[in-house]
Amino acid sequence: MRAYSNFHPAVLLCQFISILLTVMFTFNPVIQITSVIGAVLCMITIGQADKLKKNLKYYMIIFIIVCLTNPLFSQYGQTILIKYKFIVITFESLMYGAGLGINIIGVIIWCQAYSFMISTEKYMALFKGKSPKISLILAVTLRYIPMLRRRWKEILNTQRALGMYPTKKDLKKVKFFLLCFLALMSWSFESAADTTNSILSRSCKDAKKTNYIFYKIKKSDIFLMIIYAFMLLLFGFFALKGCIDFEYYPIIKAQNINIEVIAAFTSFCILIFTPSLIELKEALAWKYYRSKI
Repeated sequence: MRAYSNFHPAVLLCQFISILLTVMFTFNPVIQITSVIGAVLCMITIGQADKLKKNLKYYMIIFIIVCLTNPLFSQYGQTILIKYKFIVITFESLMYGAGLGINIIGVIIWCQAYSFMISTEKYMALFKGKSPKISLILAVTLRYIPMLRRRWKEILNTQRALGMYPTKKDLKKVKFFLLCFLALMSWSFESAADTTNSILSRSCKDAKKTNYIFYKIKKSDIFLMIIYAFMLLLFGFFALKGCIDFEYYPIIKAQNINIEVIAAFTSFCILIFTPSLIELKEALAWKYYRSKI
């Protein structure tokens, strides 16, 4: 099901920006873990569980690298775990690295989920009225990386079919990949020239050219944007008051649980889990109506 992606692109952008603002500038581990859980549920409910499973090993590598390298650069903390000459690894710096790794993984998964929910067409609908050049640049950029990955696979599969793919790990394999990379770049340059000619032939520089916006704002879109804005302001208010502060140095210390802390986490959970709840609601409704047929 892709019910949530059917909302207006401005709603999707509003929710994405709200999540980034709350996650990237918050170092509370509960917020970070909740963000990852919400991103994983969002990927599963929009039908991208296979993509998530495929990238799981890369997430683990990022987490381990960030978690283990942070104590090498930050030696603050009172609980010393390992001390060898001038290298001091503390429990607090290790936990800070773990929290930072979880935060980075959460942002990456949310970006992936957002890329599946909003297409280049929706980007054009969002920005072409005020800044058509920026919208065109964004659309082409977002299209460029997946296109390169797809063409790279096509080139390798073609070489395998021709029997030219090297099996041994030596200089011949390095030379083979360099030739494939050159073929990919030349293919990309030709495609960029074709795209430029296509844009110019369609009079994209004409100032009098009109645009048709397919997406219309509905009452449900306005309602959801109001909820997102209110939850963001509520979370920001309690965050500025220090209700969700979490200290790693010199010792790990969290805020006591009270009504304000619960309100802050509730507003954050509404921001995070709304897409999954909407997708789940539509999936249950679909199964219910199918059972009535």
